Amino acid sequence: MRITSPAVTIKDIWDALTADYGAAGTYGLLVETNLDAPVSGAKADLTTLETRLSAARATALDELLAANLPADIAAIPIAPALAASWTAALATALGAYTAAKAAFLDVAISSRLATAAYTAERGTDSAALASAWTAALATILGNFSAARIAKLDNLDGKISEATQWYFVASDTLEKSSDATTTSTSDTYELKKTETYNPTPTYCIAESELRVKFDLEGTSTAGSAFGRIYINGVAVGIEREVVGAGWTTFSEDFPGIAIGDTIELWQKRSSSDTSYAKNFRIYADIKSSFTQPSW
Repeated sequence: MRITSPAVTIKDIWDALTADYGAAGTYGLLVETNLDAPVSGAKADLTTLETRLSAARATALDELLAANLPADIAAIPIAPALAASWTAALATALGAYTAAKAAFLDVAISSRLATAAYTAERGTDSAALASAWTAALATILGNFSAARIAKLDNLDGKISEATQWYFVASDTLEKSSDATTTSTSDTYELKKTETYNPTPTYCIAESELRVKFDLEGTSTAGSAFGRIYINGVAVGIEREVVGAGWTTFSEDFPGIAIGDTIELWQKRSSSDTSYAKNFRIYADIKSSFTQPSW
């Protein structure tokens, strides 16, 4: 028997002193004999405790007690909602982390993981997988012949050509704004605008457009003027009409790009009034594709 507490020690002494081993004169001998084992065990326990409770550990315990950590931790402000969520999460984790699961993890760590050959399990190291990939690549390369590569190159060129659709000036009407506009200004003023924005825009290159409009004045005392602007810049020929009677003017404009504006501007001289109508744009769609022939 080992002495593990003062209560047990007293009981051992009492049992030894009152045991019925013969004459009363032999009790002292019985006490000496029966207490040898408990005293020896207690001594061994004290030796173990002394070994484990080193000076450094004792100092650390003193510091912890002096720091009053429980009170300090309890004084940390934690929002009730956060504390409740932590409590619930901890309860869930503890509930899931059963003793059986903990034991299983201990076994896995101590026996299986320590001896597992990981490099042999990686997919990239698998000879069978590598062989399958090699065979698949060989099949792909075999099908991807030089002739097919040449066809792809040709297709890429045709796709590039698809961006070369464009308009050329013609007498095919594309846009029109026929209402009559007037000007009594002695300086040019904007009257009509048409934005060059054909669809799909990704396949339209710079184009050439033909622009027509009709112009007339009211008397021979002055003149009516009209002119085509591109993006607010005077580009067309200045047109002049003296007196009444409509005159049609036509002019071709190359280099028209997506988003450009084609504009009709008017003015008058003296006391005349400038009239314009039938502002129209003409063009045919073309392509740089090589047309097949017999």
